[in-house]
Amino acid sequence: MNSLVVRGLVITLTVILTACGPSSDLITSEPQYQPFTSKADKTSVLGGVSFYTNDADSTLSSETVSGTFSHRSGAITIKSGVNTLTDHDGFDNYGILESVNGDILVRDEKMFSNSYEYIFPYHASYHSADGEKLDSKGLIGIVTKPDDIIPMETIATYNGESHAAIITEAYGIDLLGGSSQLTANFFTGKANLLLHDFTAVDQTTGSNVSAPIDSIVVQGASISGGVFSDGNLETKLDDVAVNLTGTNTAIDVAGMFFGLDAYKSIPDEVGGTVLINGDAGTIVGFFVAD
Repeated sequence: MNSLVVRGLVITLTVILTACGPSSDLITSEPQYQPFTSKADKTSVLGGVSFYTNDADSTLSSETVSGTFSHRSGAITIKSGVNTLTDHDGFDNYGILESVNGDILVRDEKMFSNSYEYIFPYHASYHSADGEKLDSKGLIGIVTKPDDIIPMETIATYNGESHAAIITEAYGIDLLGGSSQLTANFFTGKANLLLHDFTAVDQTTGSNVSAPIDSIVVQGASISGGVFSDGNLETKLDDVAVNLTGTNTAIDVAGMFFGLDAYKSIPDEVGGTVLINGDAGTIVGFFVAD
């Protein structure tokens, strides 16, 4: 059986005029967006995207994730669908969160080779109200507030990493160590996404194989505030469109922007998921970029 395997310091210079004449004090203000490593007395709003599978019937679905993170104490709450995980002590030394009901979330340090300030990948196991086990794999980060994004006609380009997996009745292939590029025009509200440069690995044997596709391309995704979705998606091999999922294929592209580049007034990082599901198979993908 094939399995799913899937910047910113703002320094403000304030000049104070006193009765004795002008003087200047250098006042350092906390960045509006704190990275996860910060111990500032601040609570950040979290958001993200994930896939989850129900162990009972192996159904695969995508959903948005939300939550809060206290930088000082490490306390974190993550809501994924109807499931809520709260750990008042935060991550332990092994990158694990555990709620009182036994739900577990683990930072997936191996998914991507680089580290990111405002986003991290994870996998989690939840117990639903009816006792079913739900396994989830996703990305979560400190979301960019829509009001902090200043729309300009210039194109913002984010480069990073990607992984994907292809699951059909005949085979399962992991597409590992890929690159990602997202271009965003916050003025027109459109984004384009490219996932490519993968190494294809057979899920059963662990051997490198020839991939049936070499890129996933999304054109014209719609940006709304700090999120983006939809668009025209194609899977390609040598720049020729290839359909691996057959008829009745449904496509779900979902992503969010994280942190803030204070000098450019645009998000600092981006991450998201791609789900392509049809009668003949399923393709899933994750990406992060900065």
